[in-house]
Amino acid sequence: MSKQLYHPLVLLSCLFLFLGACSPMNNQRAFNSRHHSEPVVSQELASRMKNEIAAMEEVEEVHAVSSDNNVYMFLKVSGVDRFFLKRIRKDAYDRAKAMDDNATVHISTDSKIAIELTELESKLYDGSLNKKQLEKELQKVENDMKG
Repeated sequence: MSKQLYHPLVLLSCLFLFLGACSPMNNQRAFNSRHHSEPVVSQELASRMKNEIAAMEEVEEVHAVSSDNNVYMFLKVSGVDRFFLKRIRKDAYDRAKAMDDNATVHISTDSKIAIELTELESKLYDGSLNKKQLEKELQKVENDMKG
């Protein structure tokens, strides 16, 4: 190949590699594709609230688990938006509460809560957690949220 044709091909290849490697991965979609089975305890309320909160511009990722009328949510917020966590948590709470007035909504942006809720979501969908265990774990999450 001539040097004139080789140079643009190398640059174009590097550009495609760079763009492909730097594209953001949608973690929420990846999580949902791994879990196809029905959860042991209905997560319909948590799913509806999760979808509503995920539509917020400031929120990058949402994890939610519910038991009865208690919904526990983690919001991932990064960048400049982290300066406005109090407002973002309040807005998320208001949007979730508007979906079901009878629900008790717990919202956190703490990474420890993210780990706990992600594990609970996984256990719920793979069937390794029953309702009693879920309630015990959620009580632990609630205590961790309070500090």
